[in-house]
Amino acid sequence: MVGFLFPIVDGWRSQAEPKSLSAGWVSVIRSMGGLCGVLYAATKLPSTTPTQLSLILALIAVAFWFLMDRTLGGFLLGIGVAAVGTLIVWLYNVGSDYGELMFSSGDLYGIQSWIPPILFSSSMCFGTIGRFAELSGRHAKL
Repeated sequence: MVGFLFPIVDGWRSQAEPKSLSAGWVSVIRSMGGLCGVLYAATKLPSTTPTQLSLILALIAVAFWFLMDRTLGGFLLGIGVAAVGTLIVWLYNVGSDYGELMFSSGDLYGIQSWIPPILFSSSMCFGTIGRFAELSGRHAKL
């Protein structure tokens, strides 16, 4: 669902295709590999505090956006997905009687602070896939 929001936002902003879509499947594979890199960095970064980890991941997520997307609509949609996704995780954690998502040490109102950068990066990956699917569908109609 997130991936198909990106072409809609691009249409509203009437902007040209993002630079990463010029290569077709290569951009999709590159974005999936980049997301795997961000996820790997989230597990292997040596950090002393959760705040330090979340700040480093936020910088990596913005760099990932710069490499994959570079559009204002993509950036704003990524921030929206990160905010809404974090709110959903928080509501699910708070609203559950048994604490299905009980984190060992929640540092952002009871949840881990690495969740927003991961959701932001995931939205960039799925946005590239959604844009490619929309572009492929447009070319198939011709």
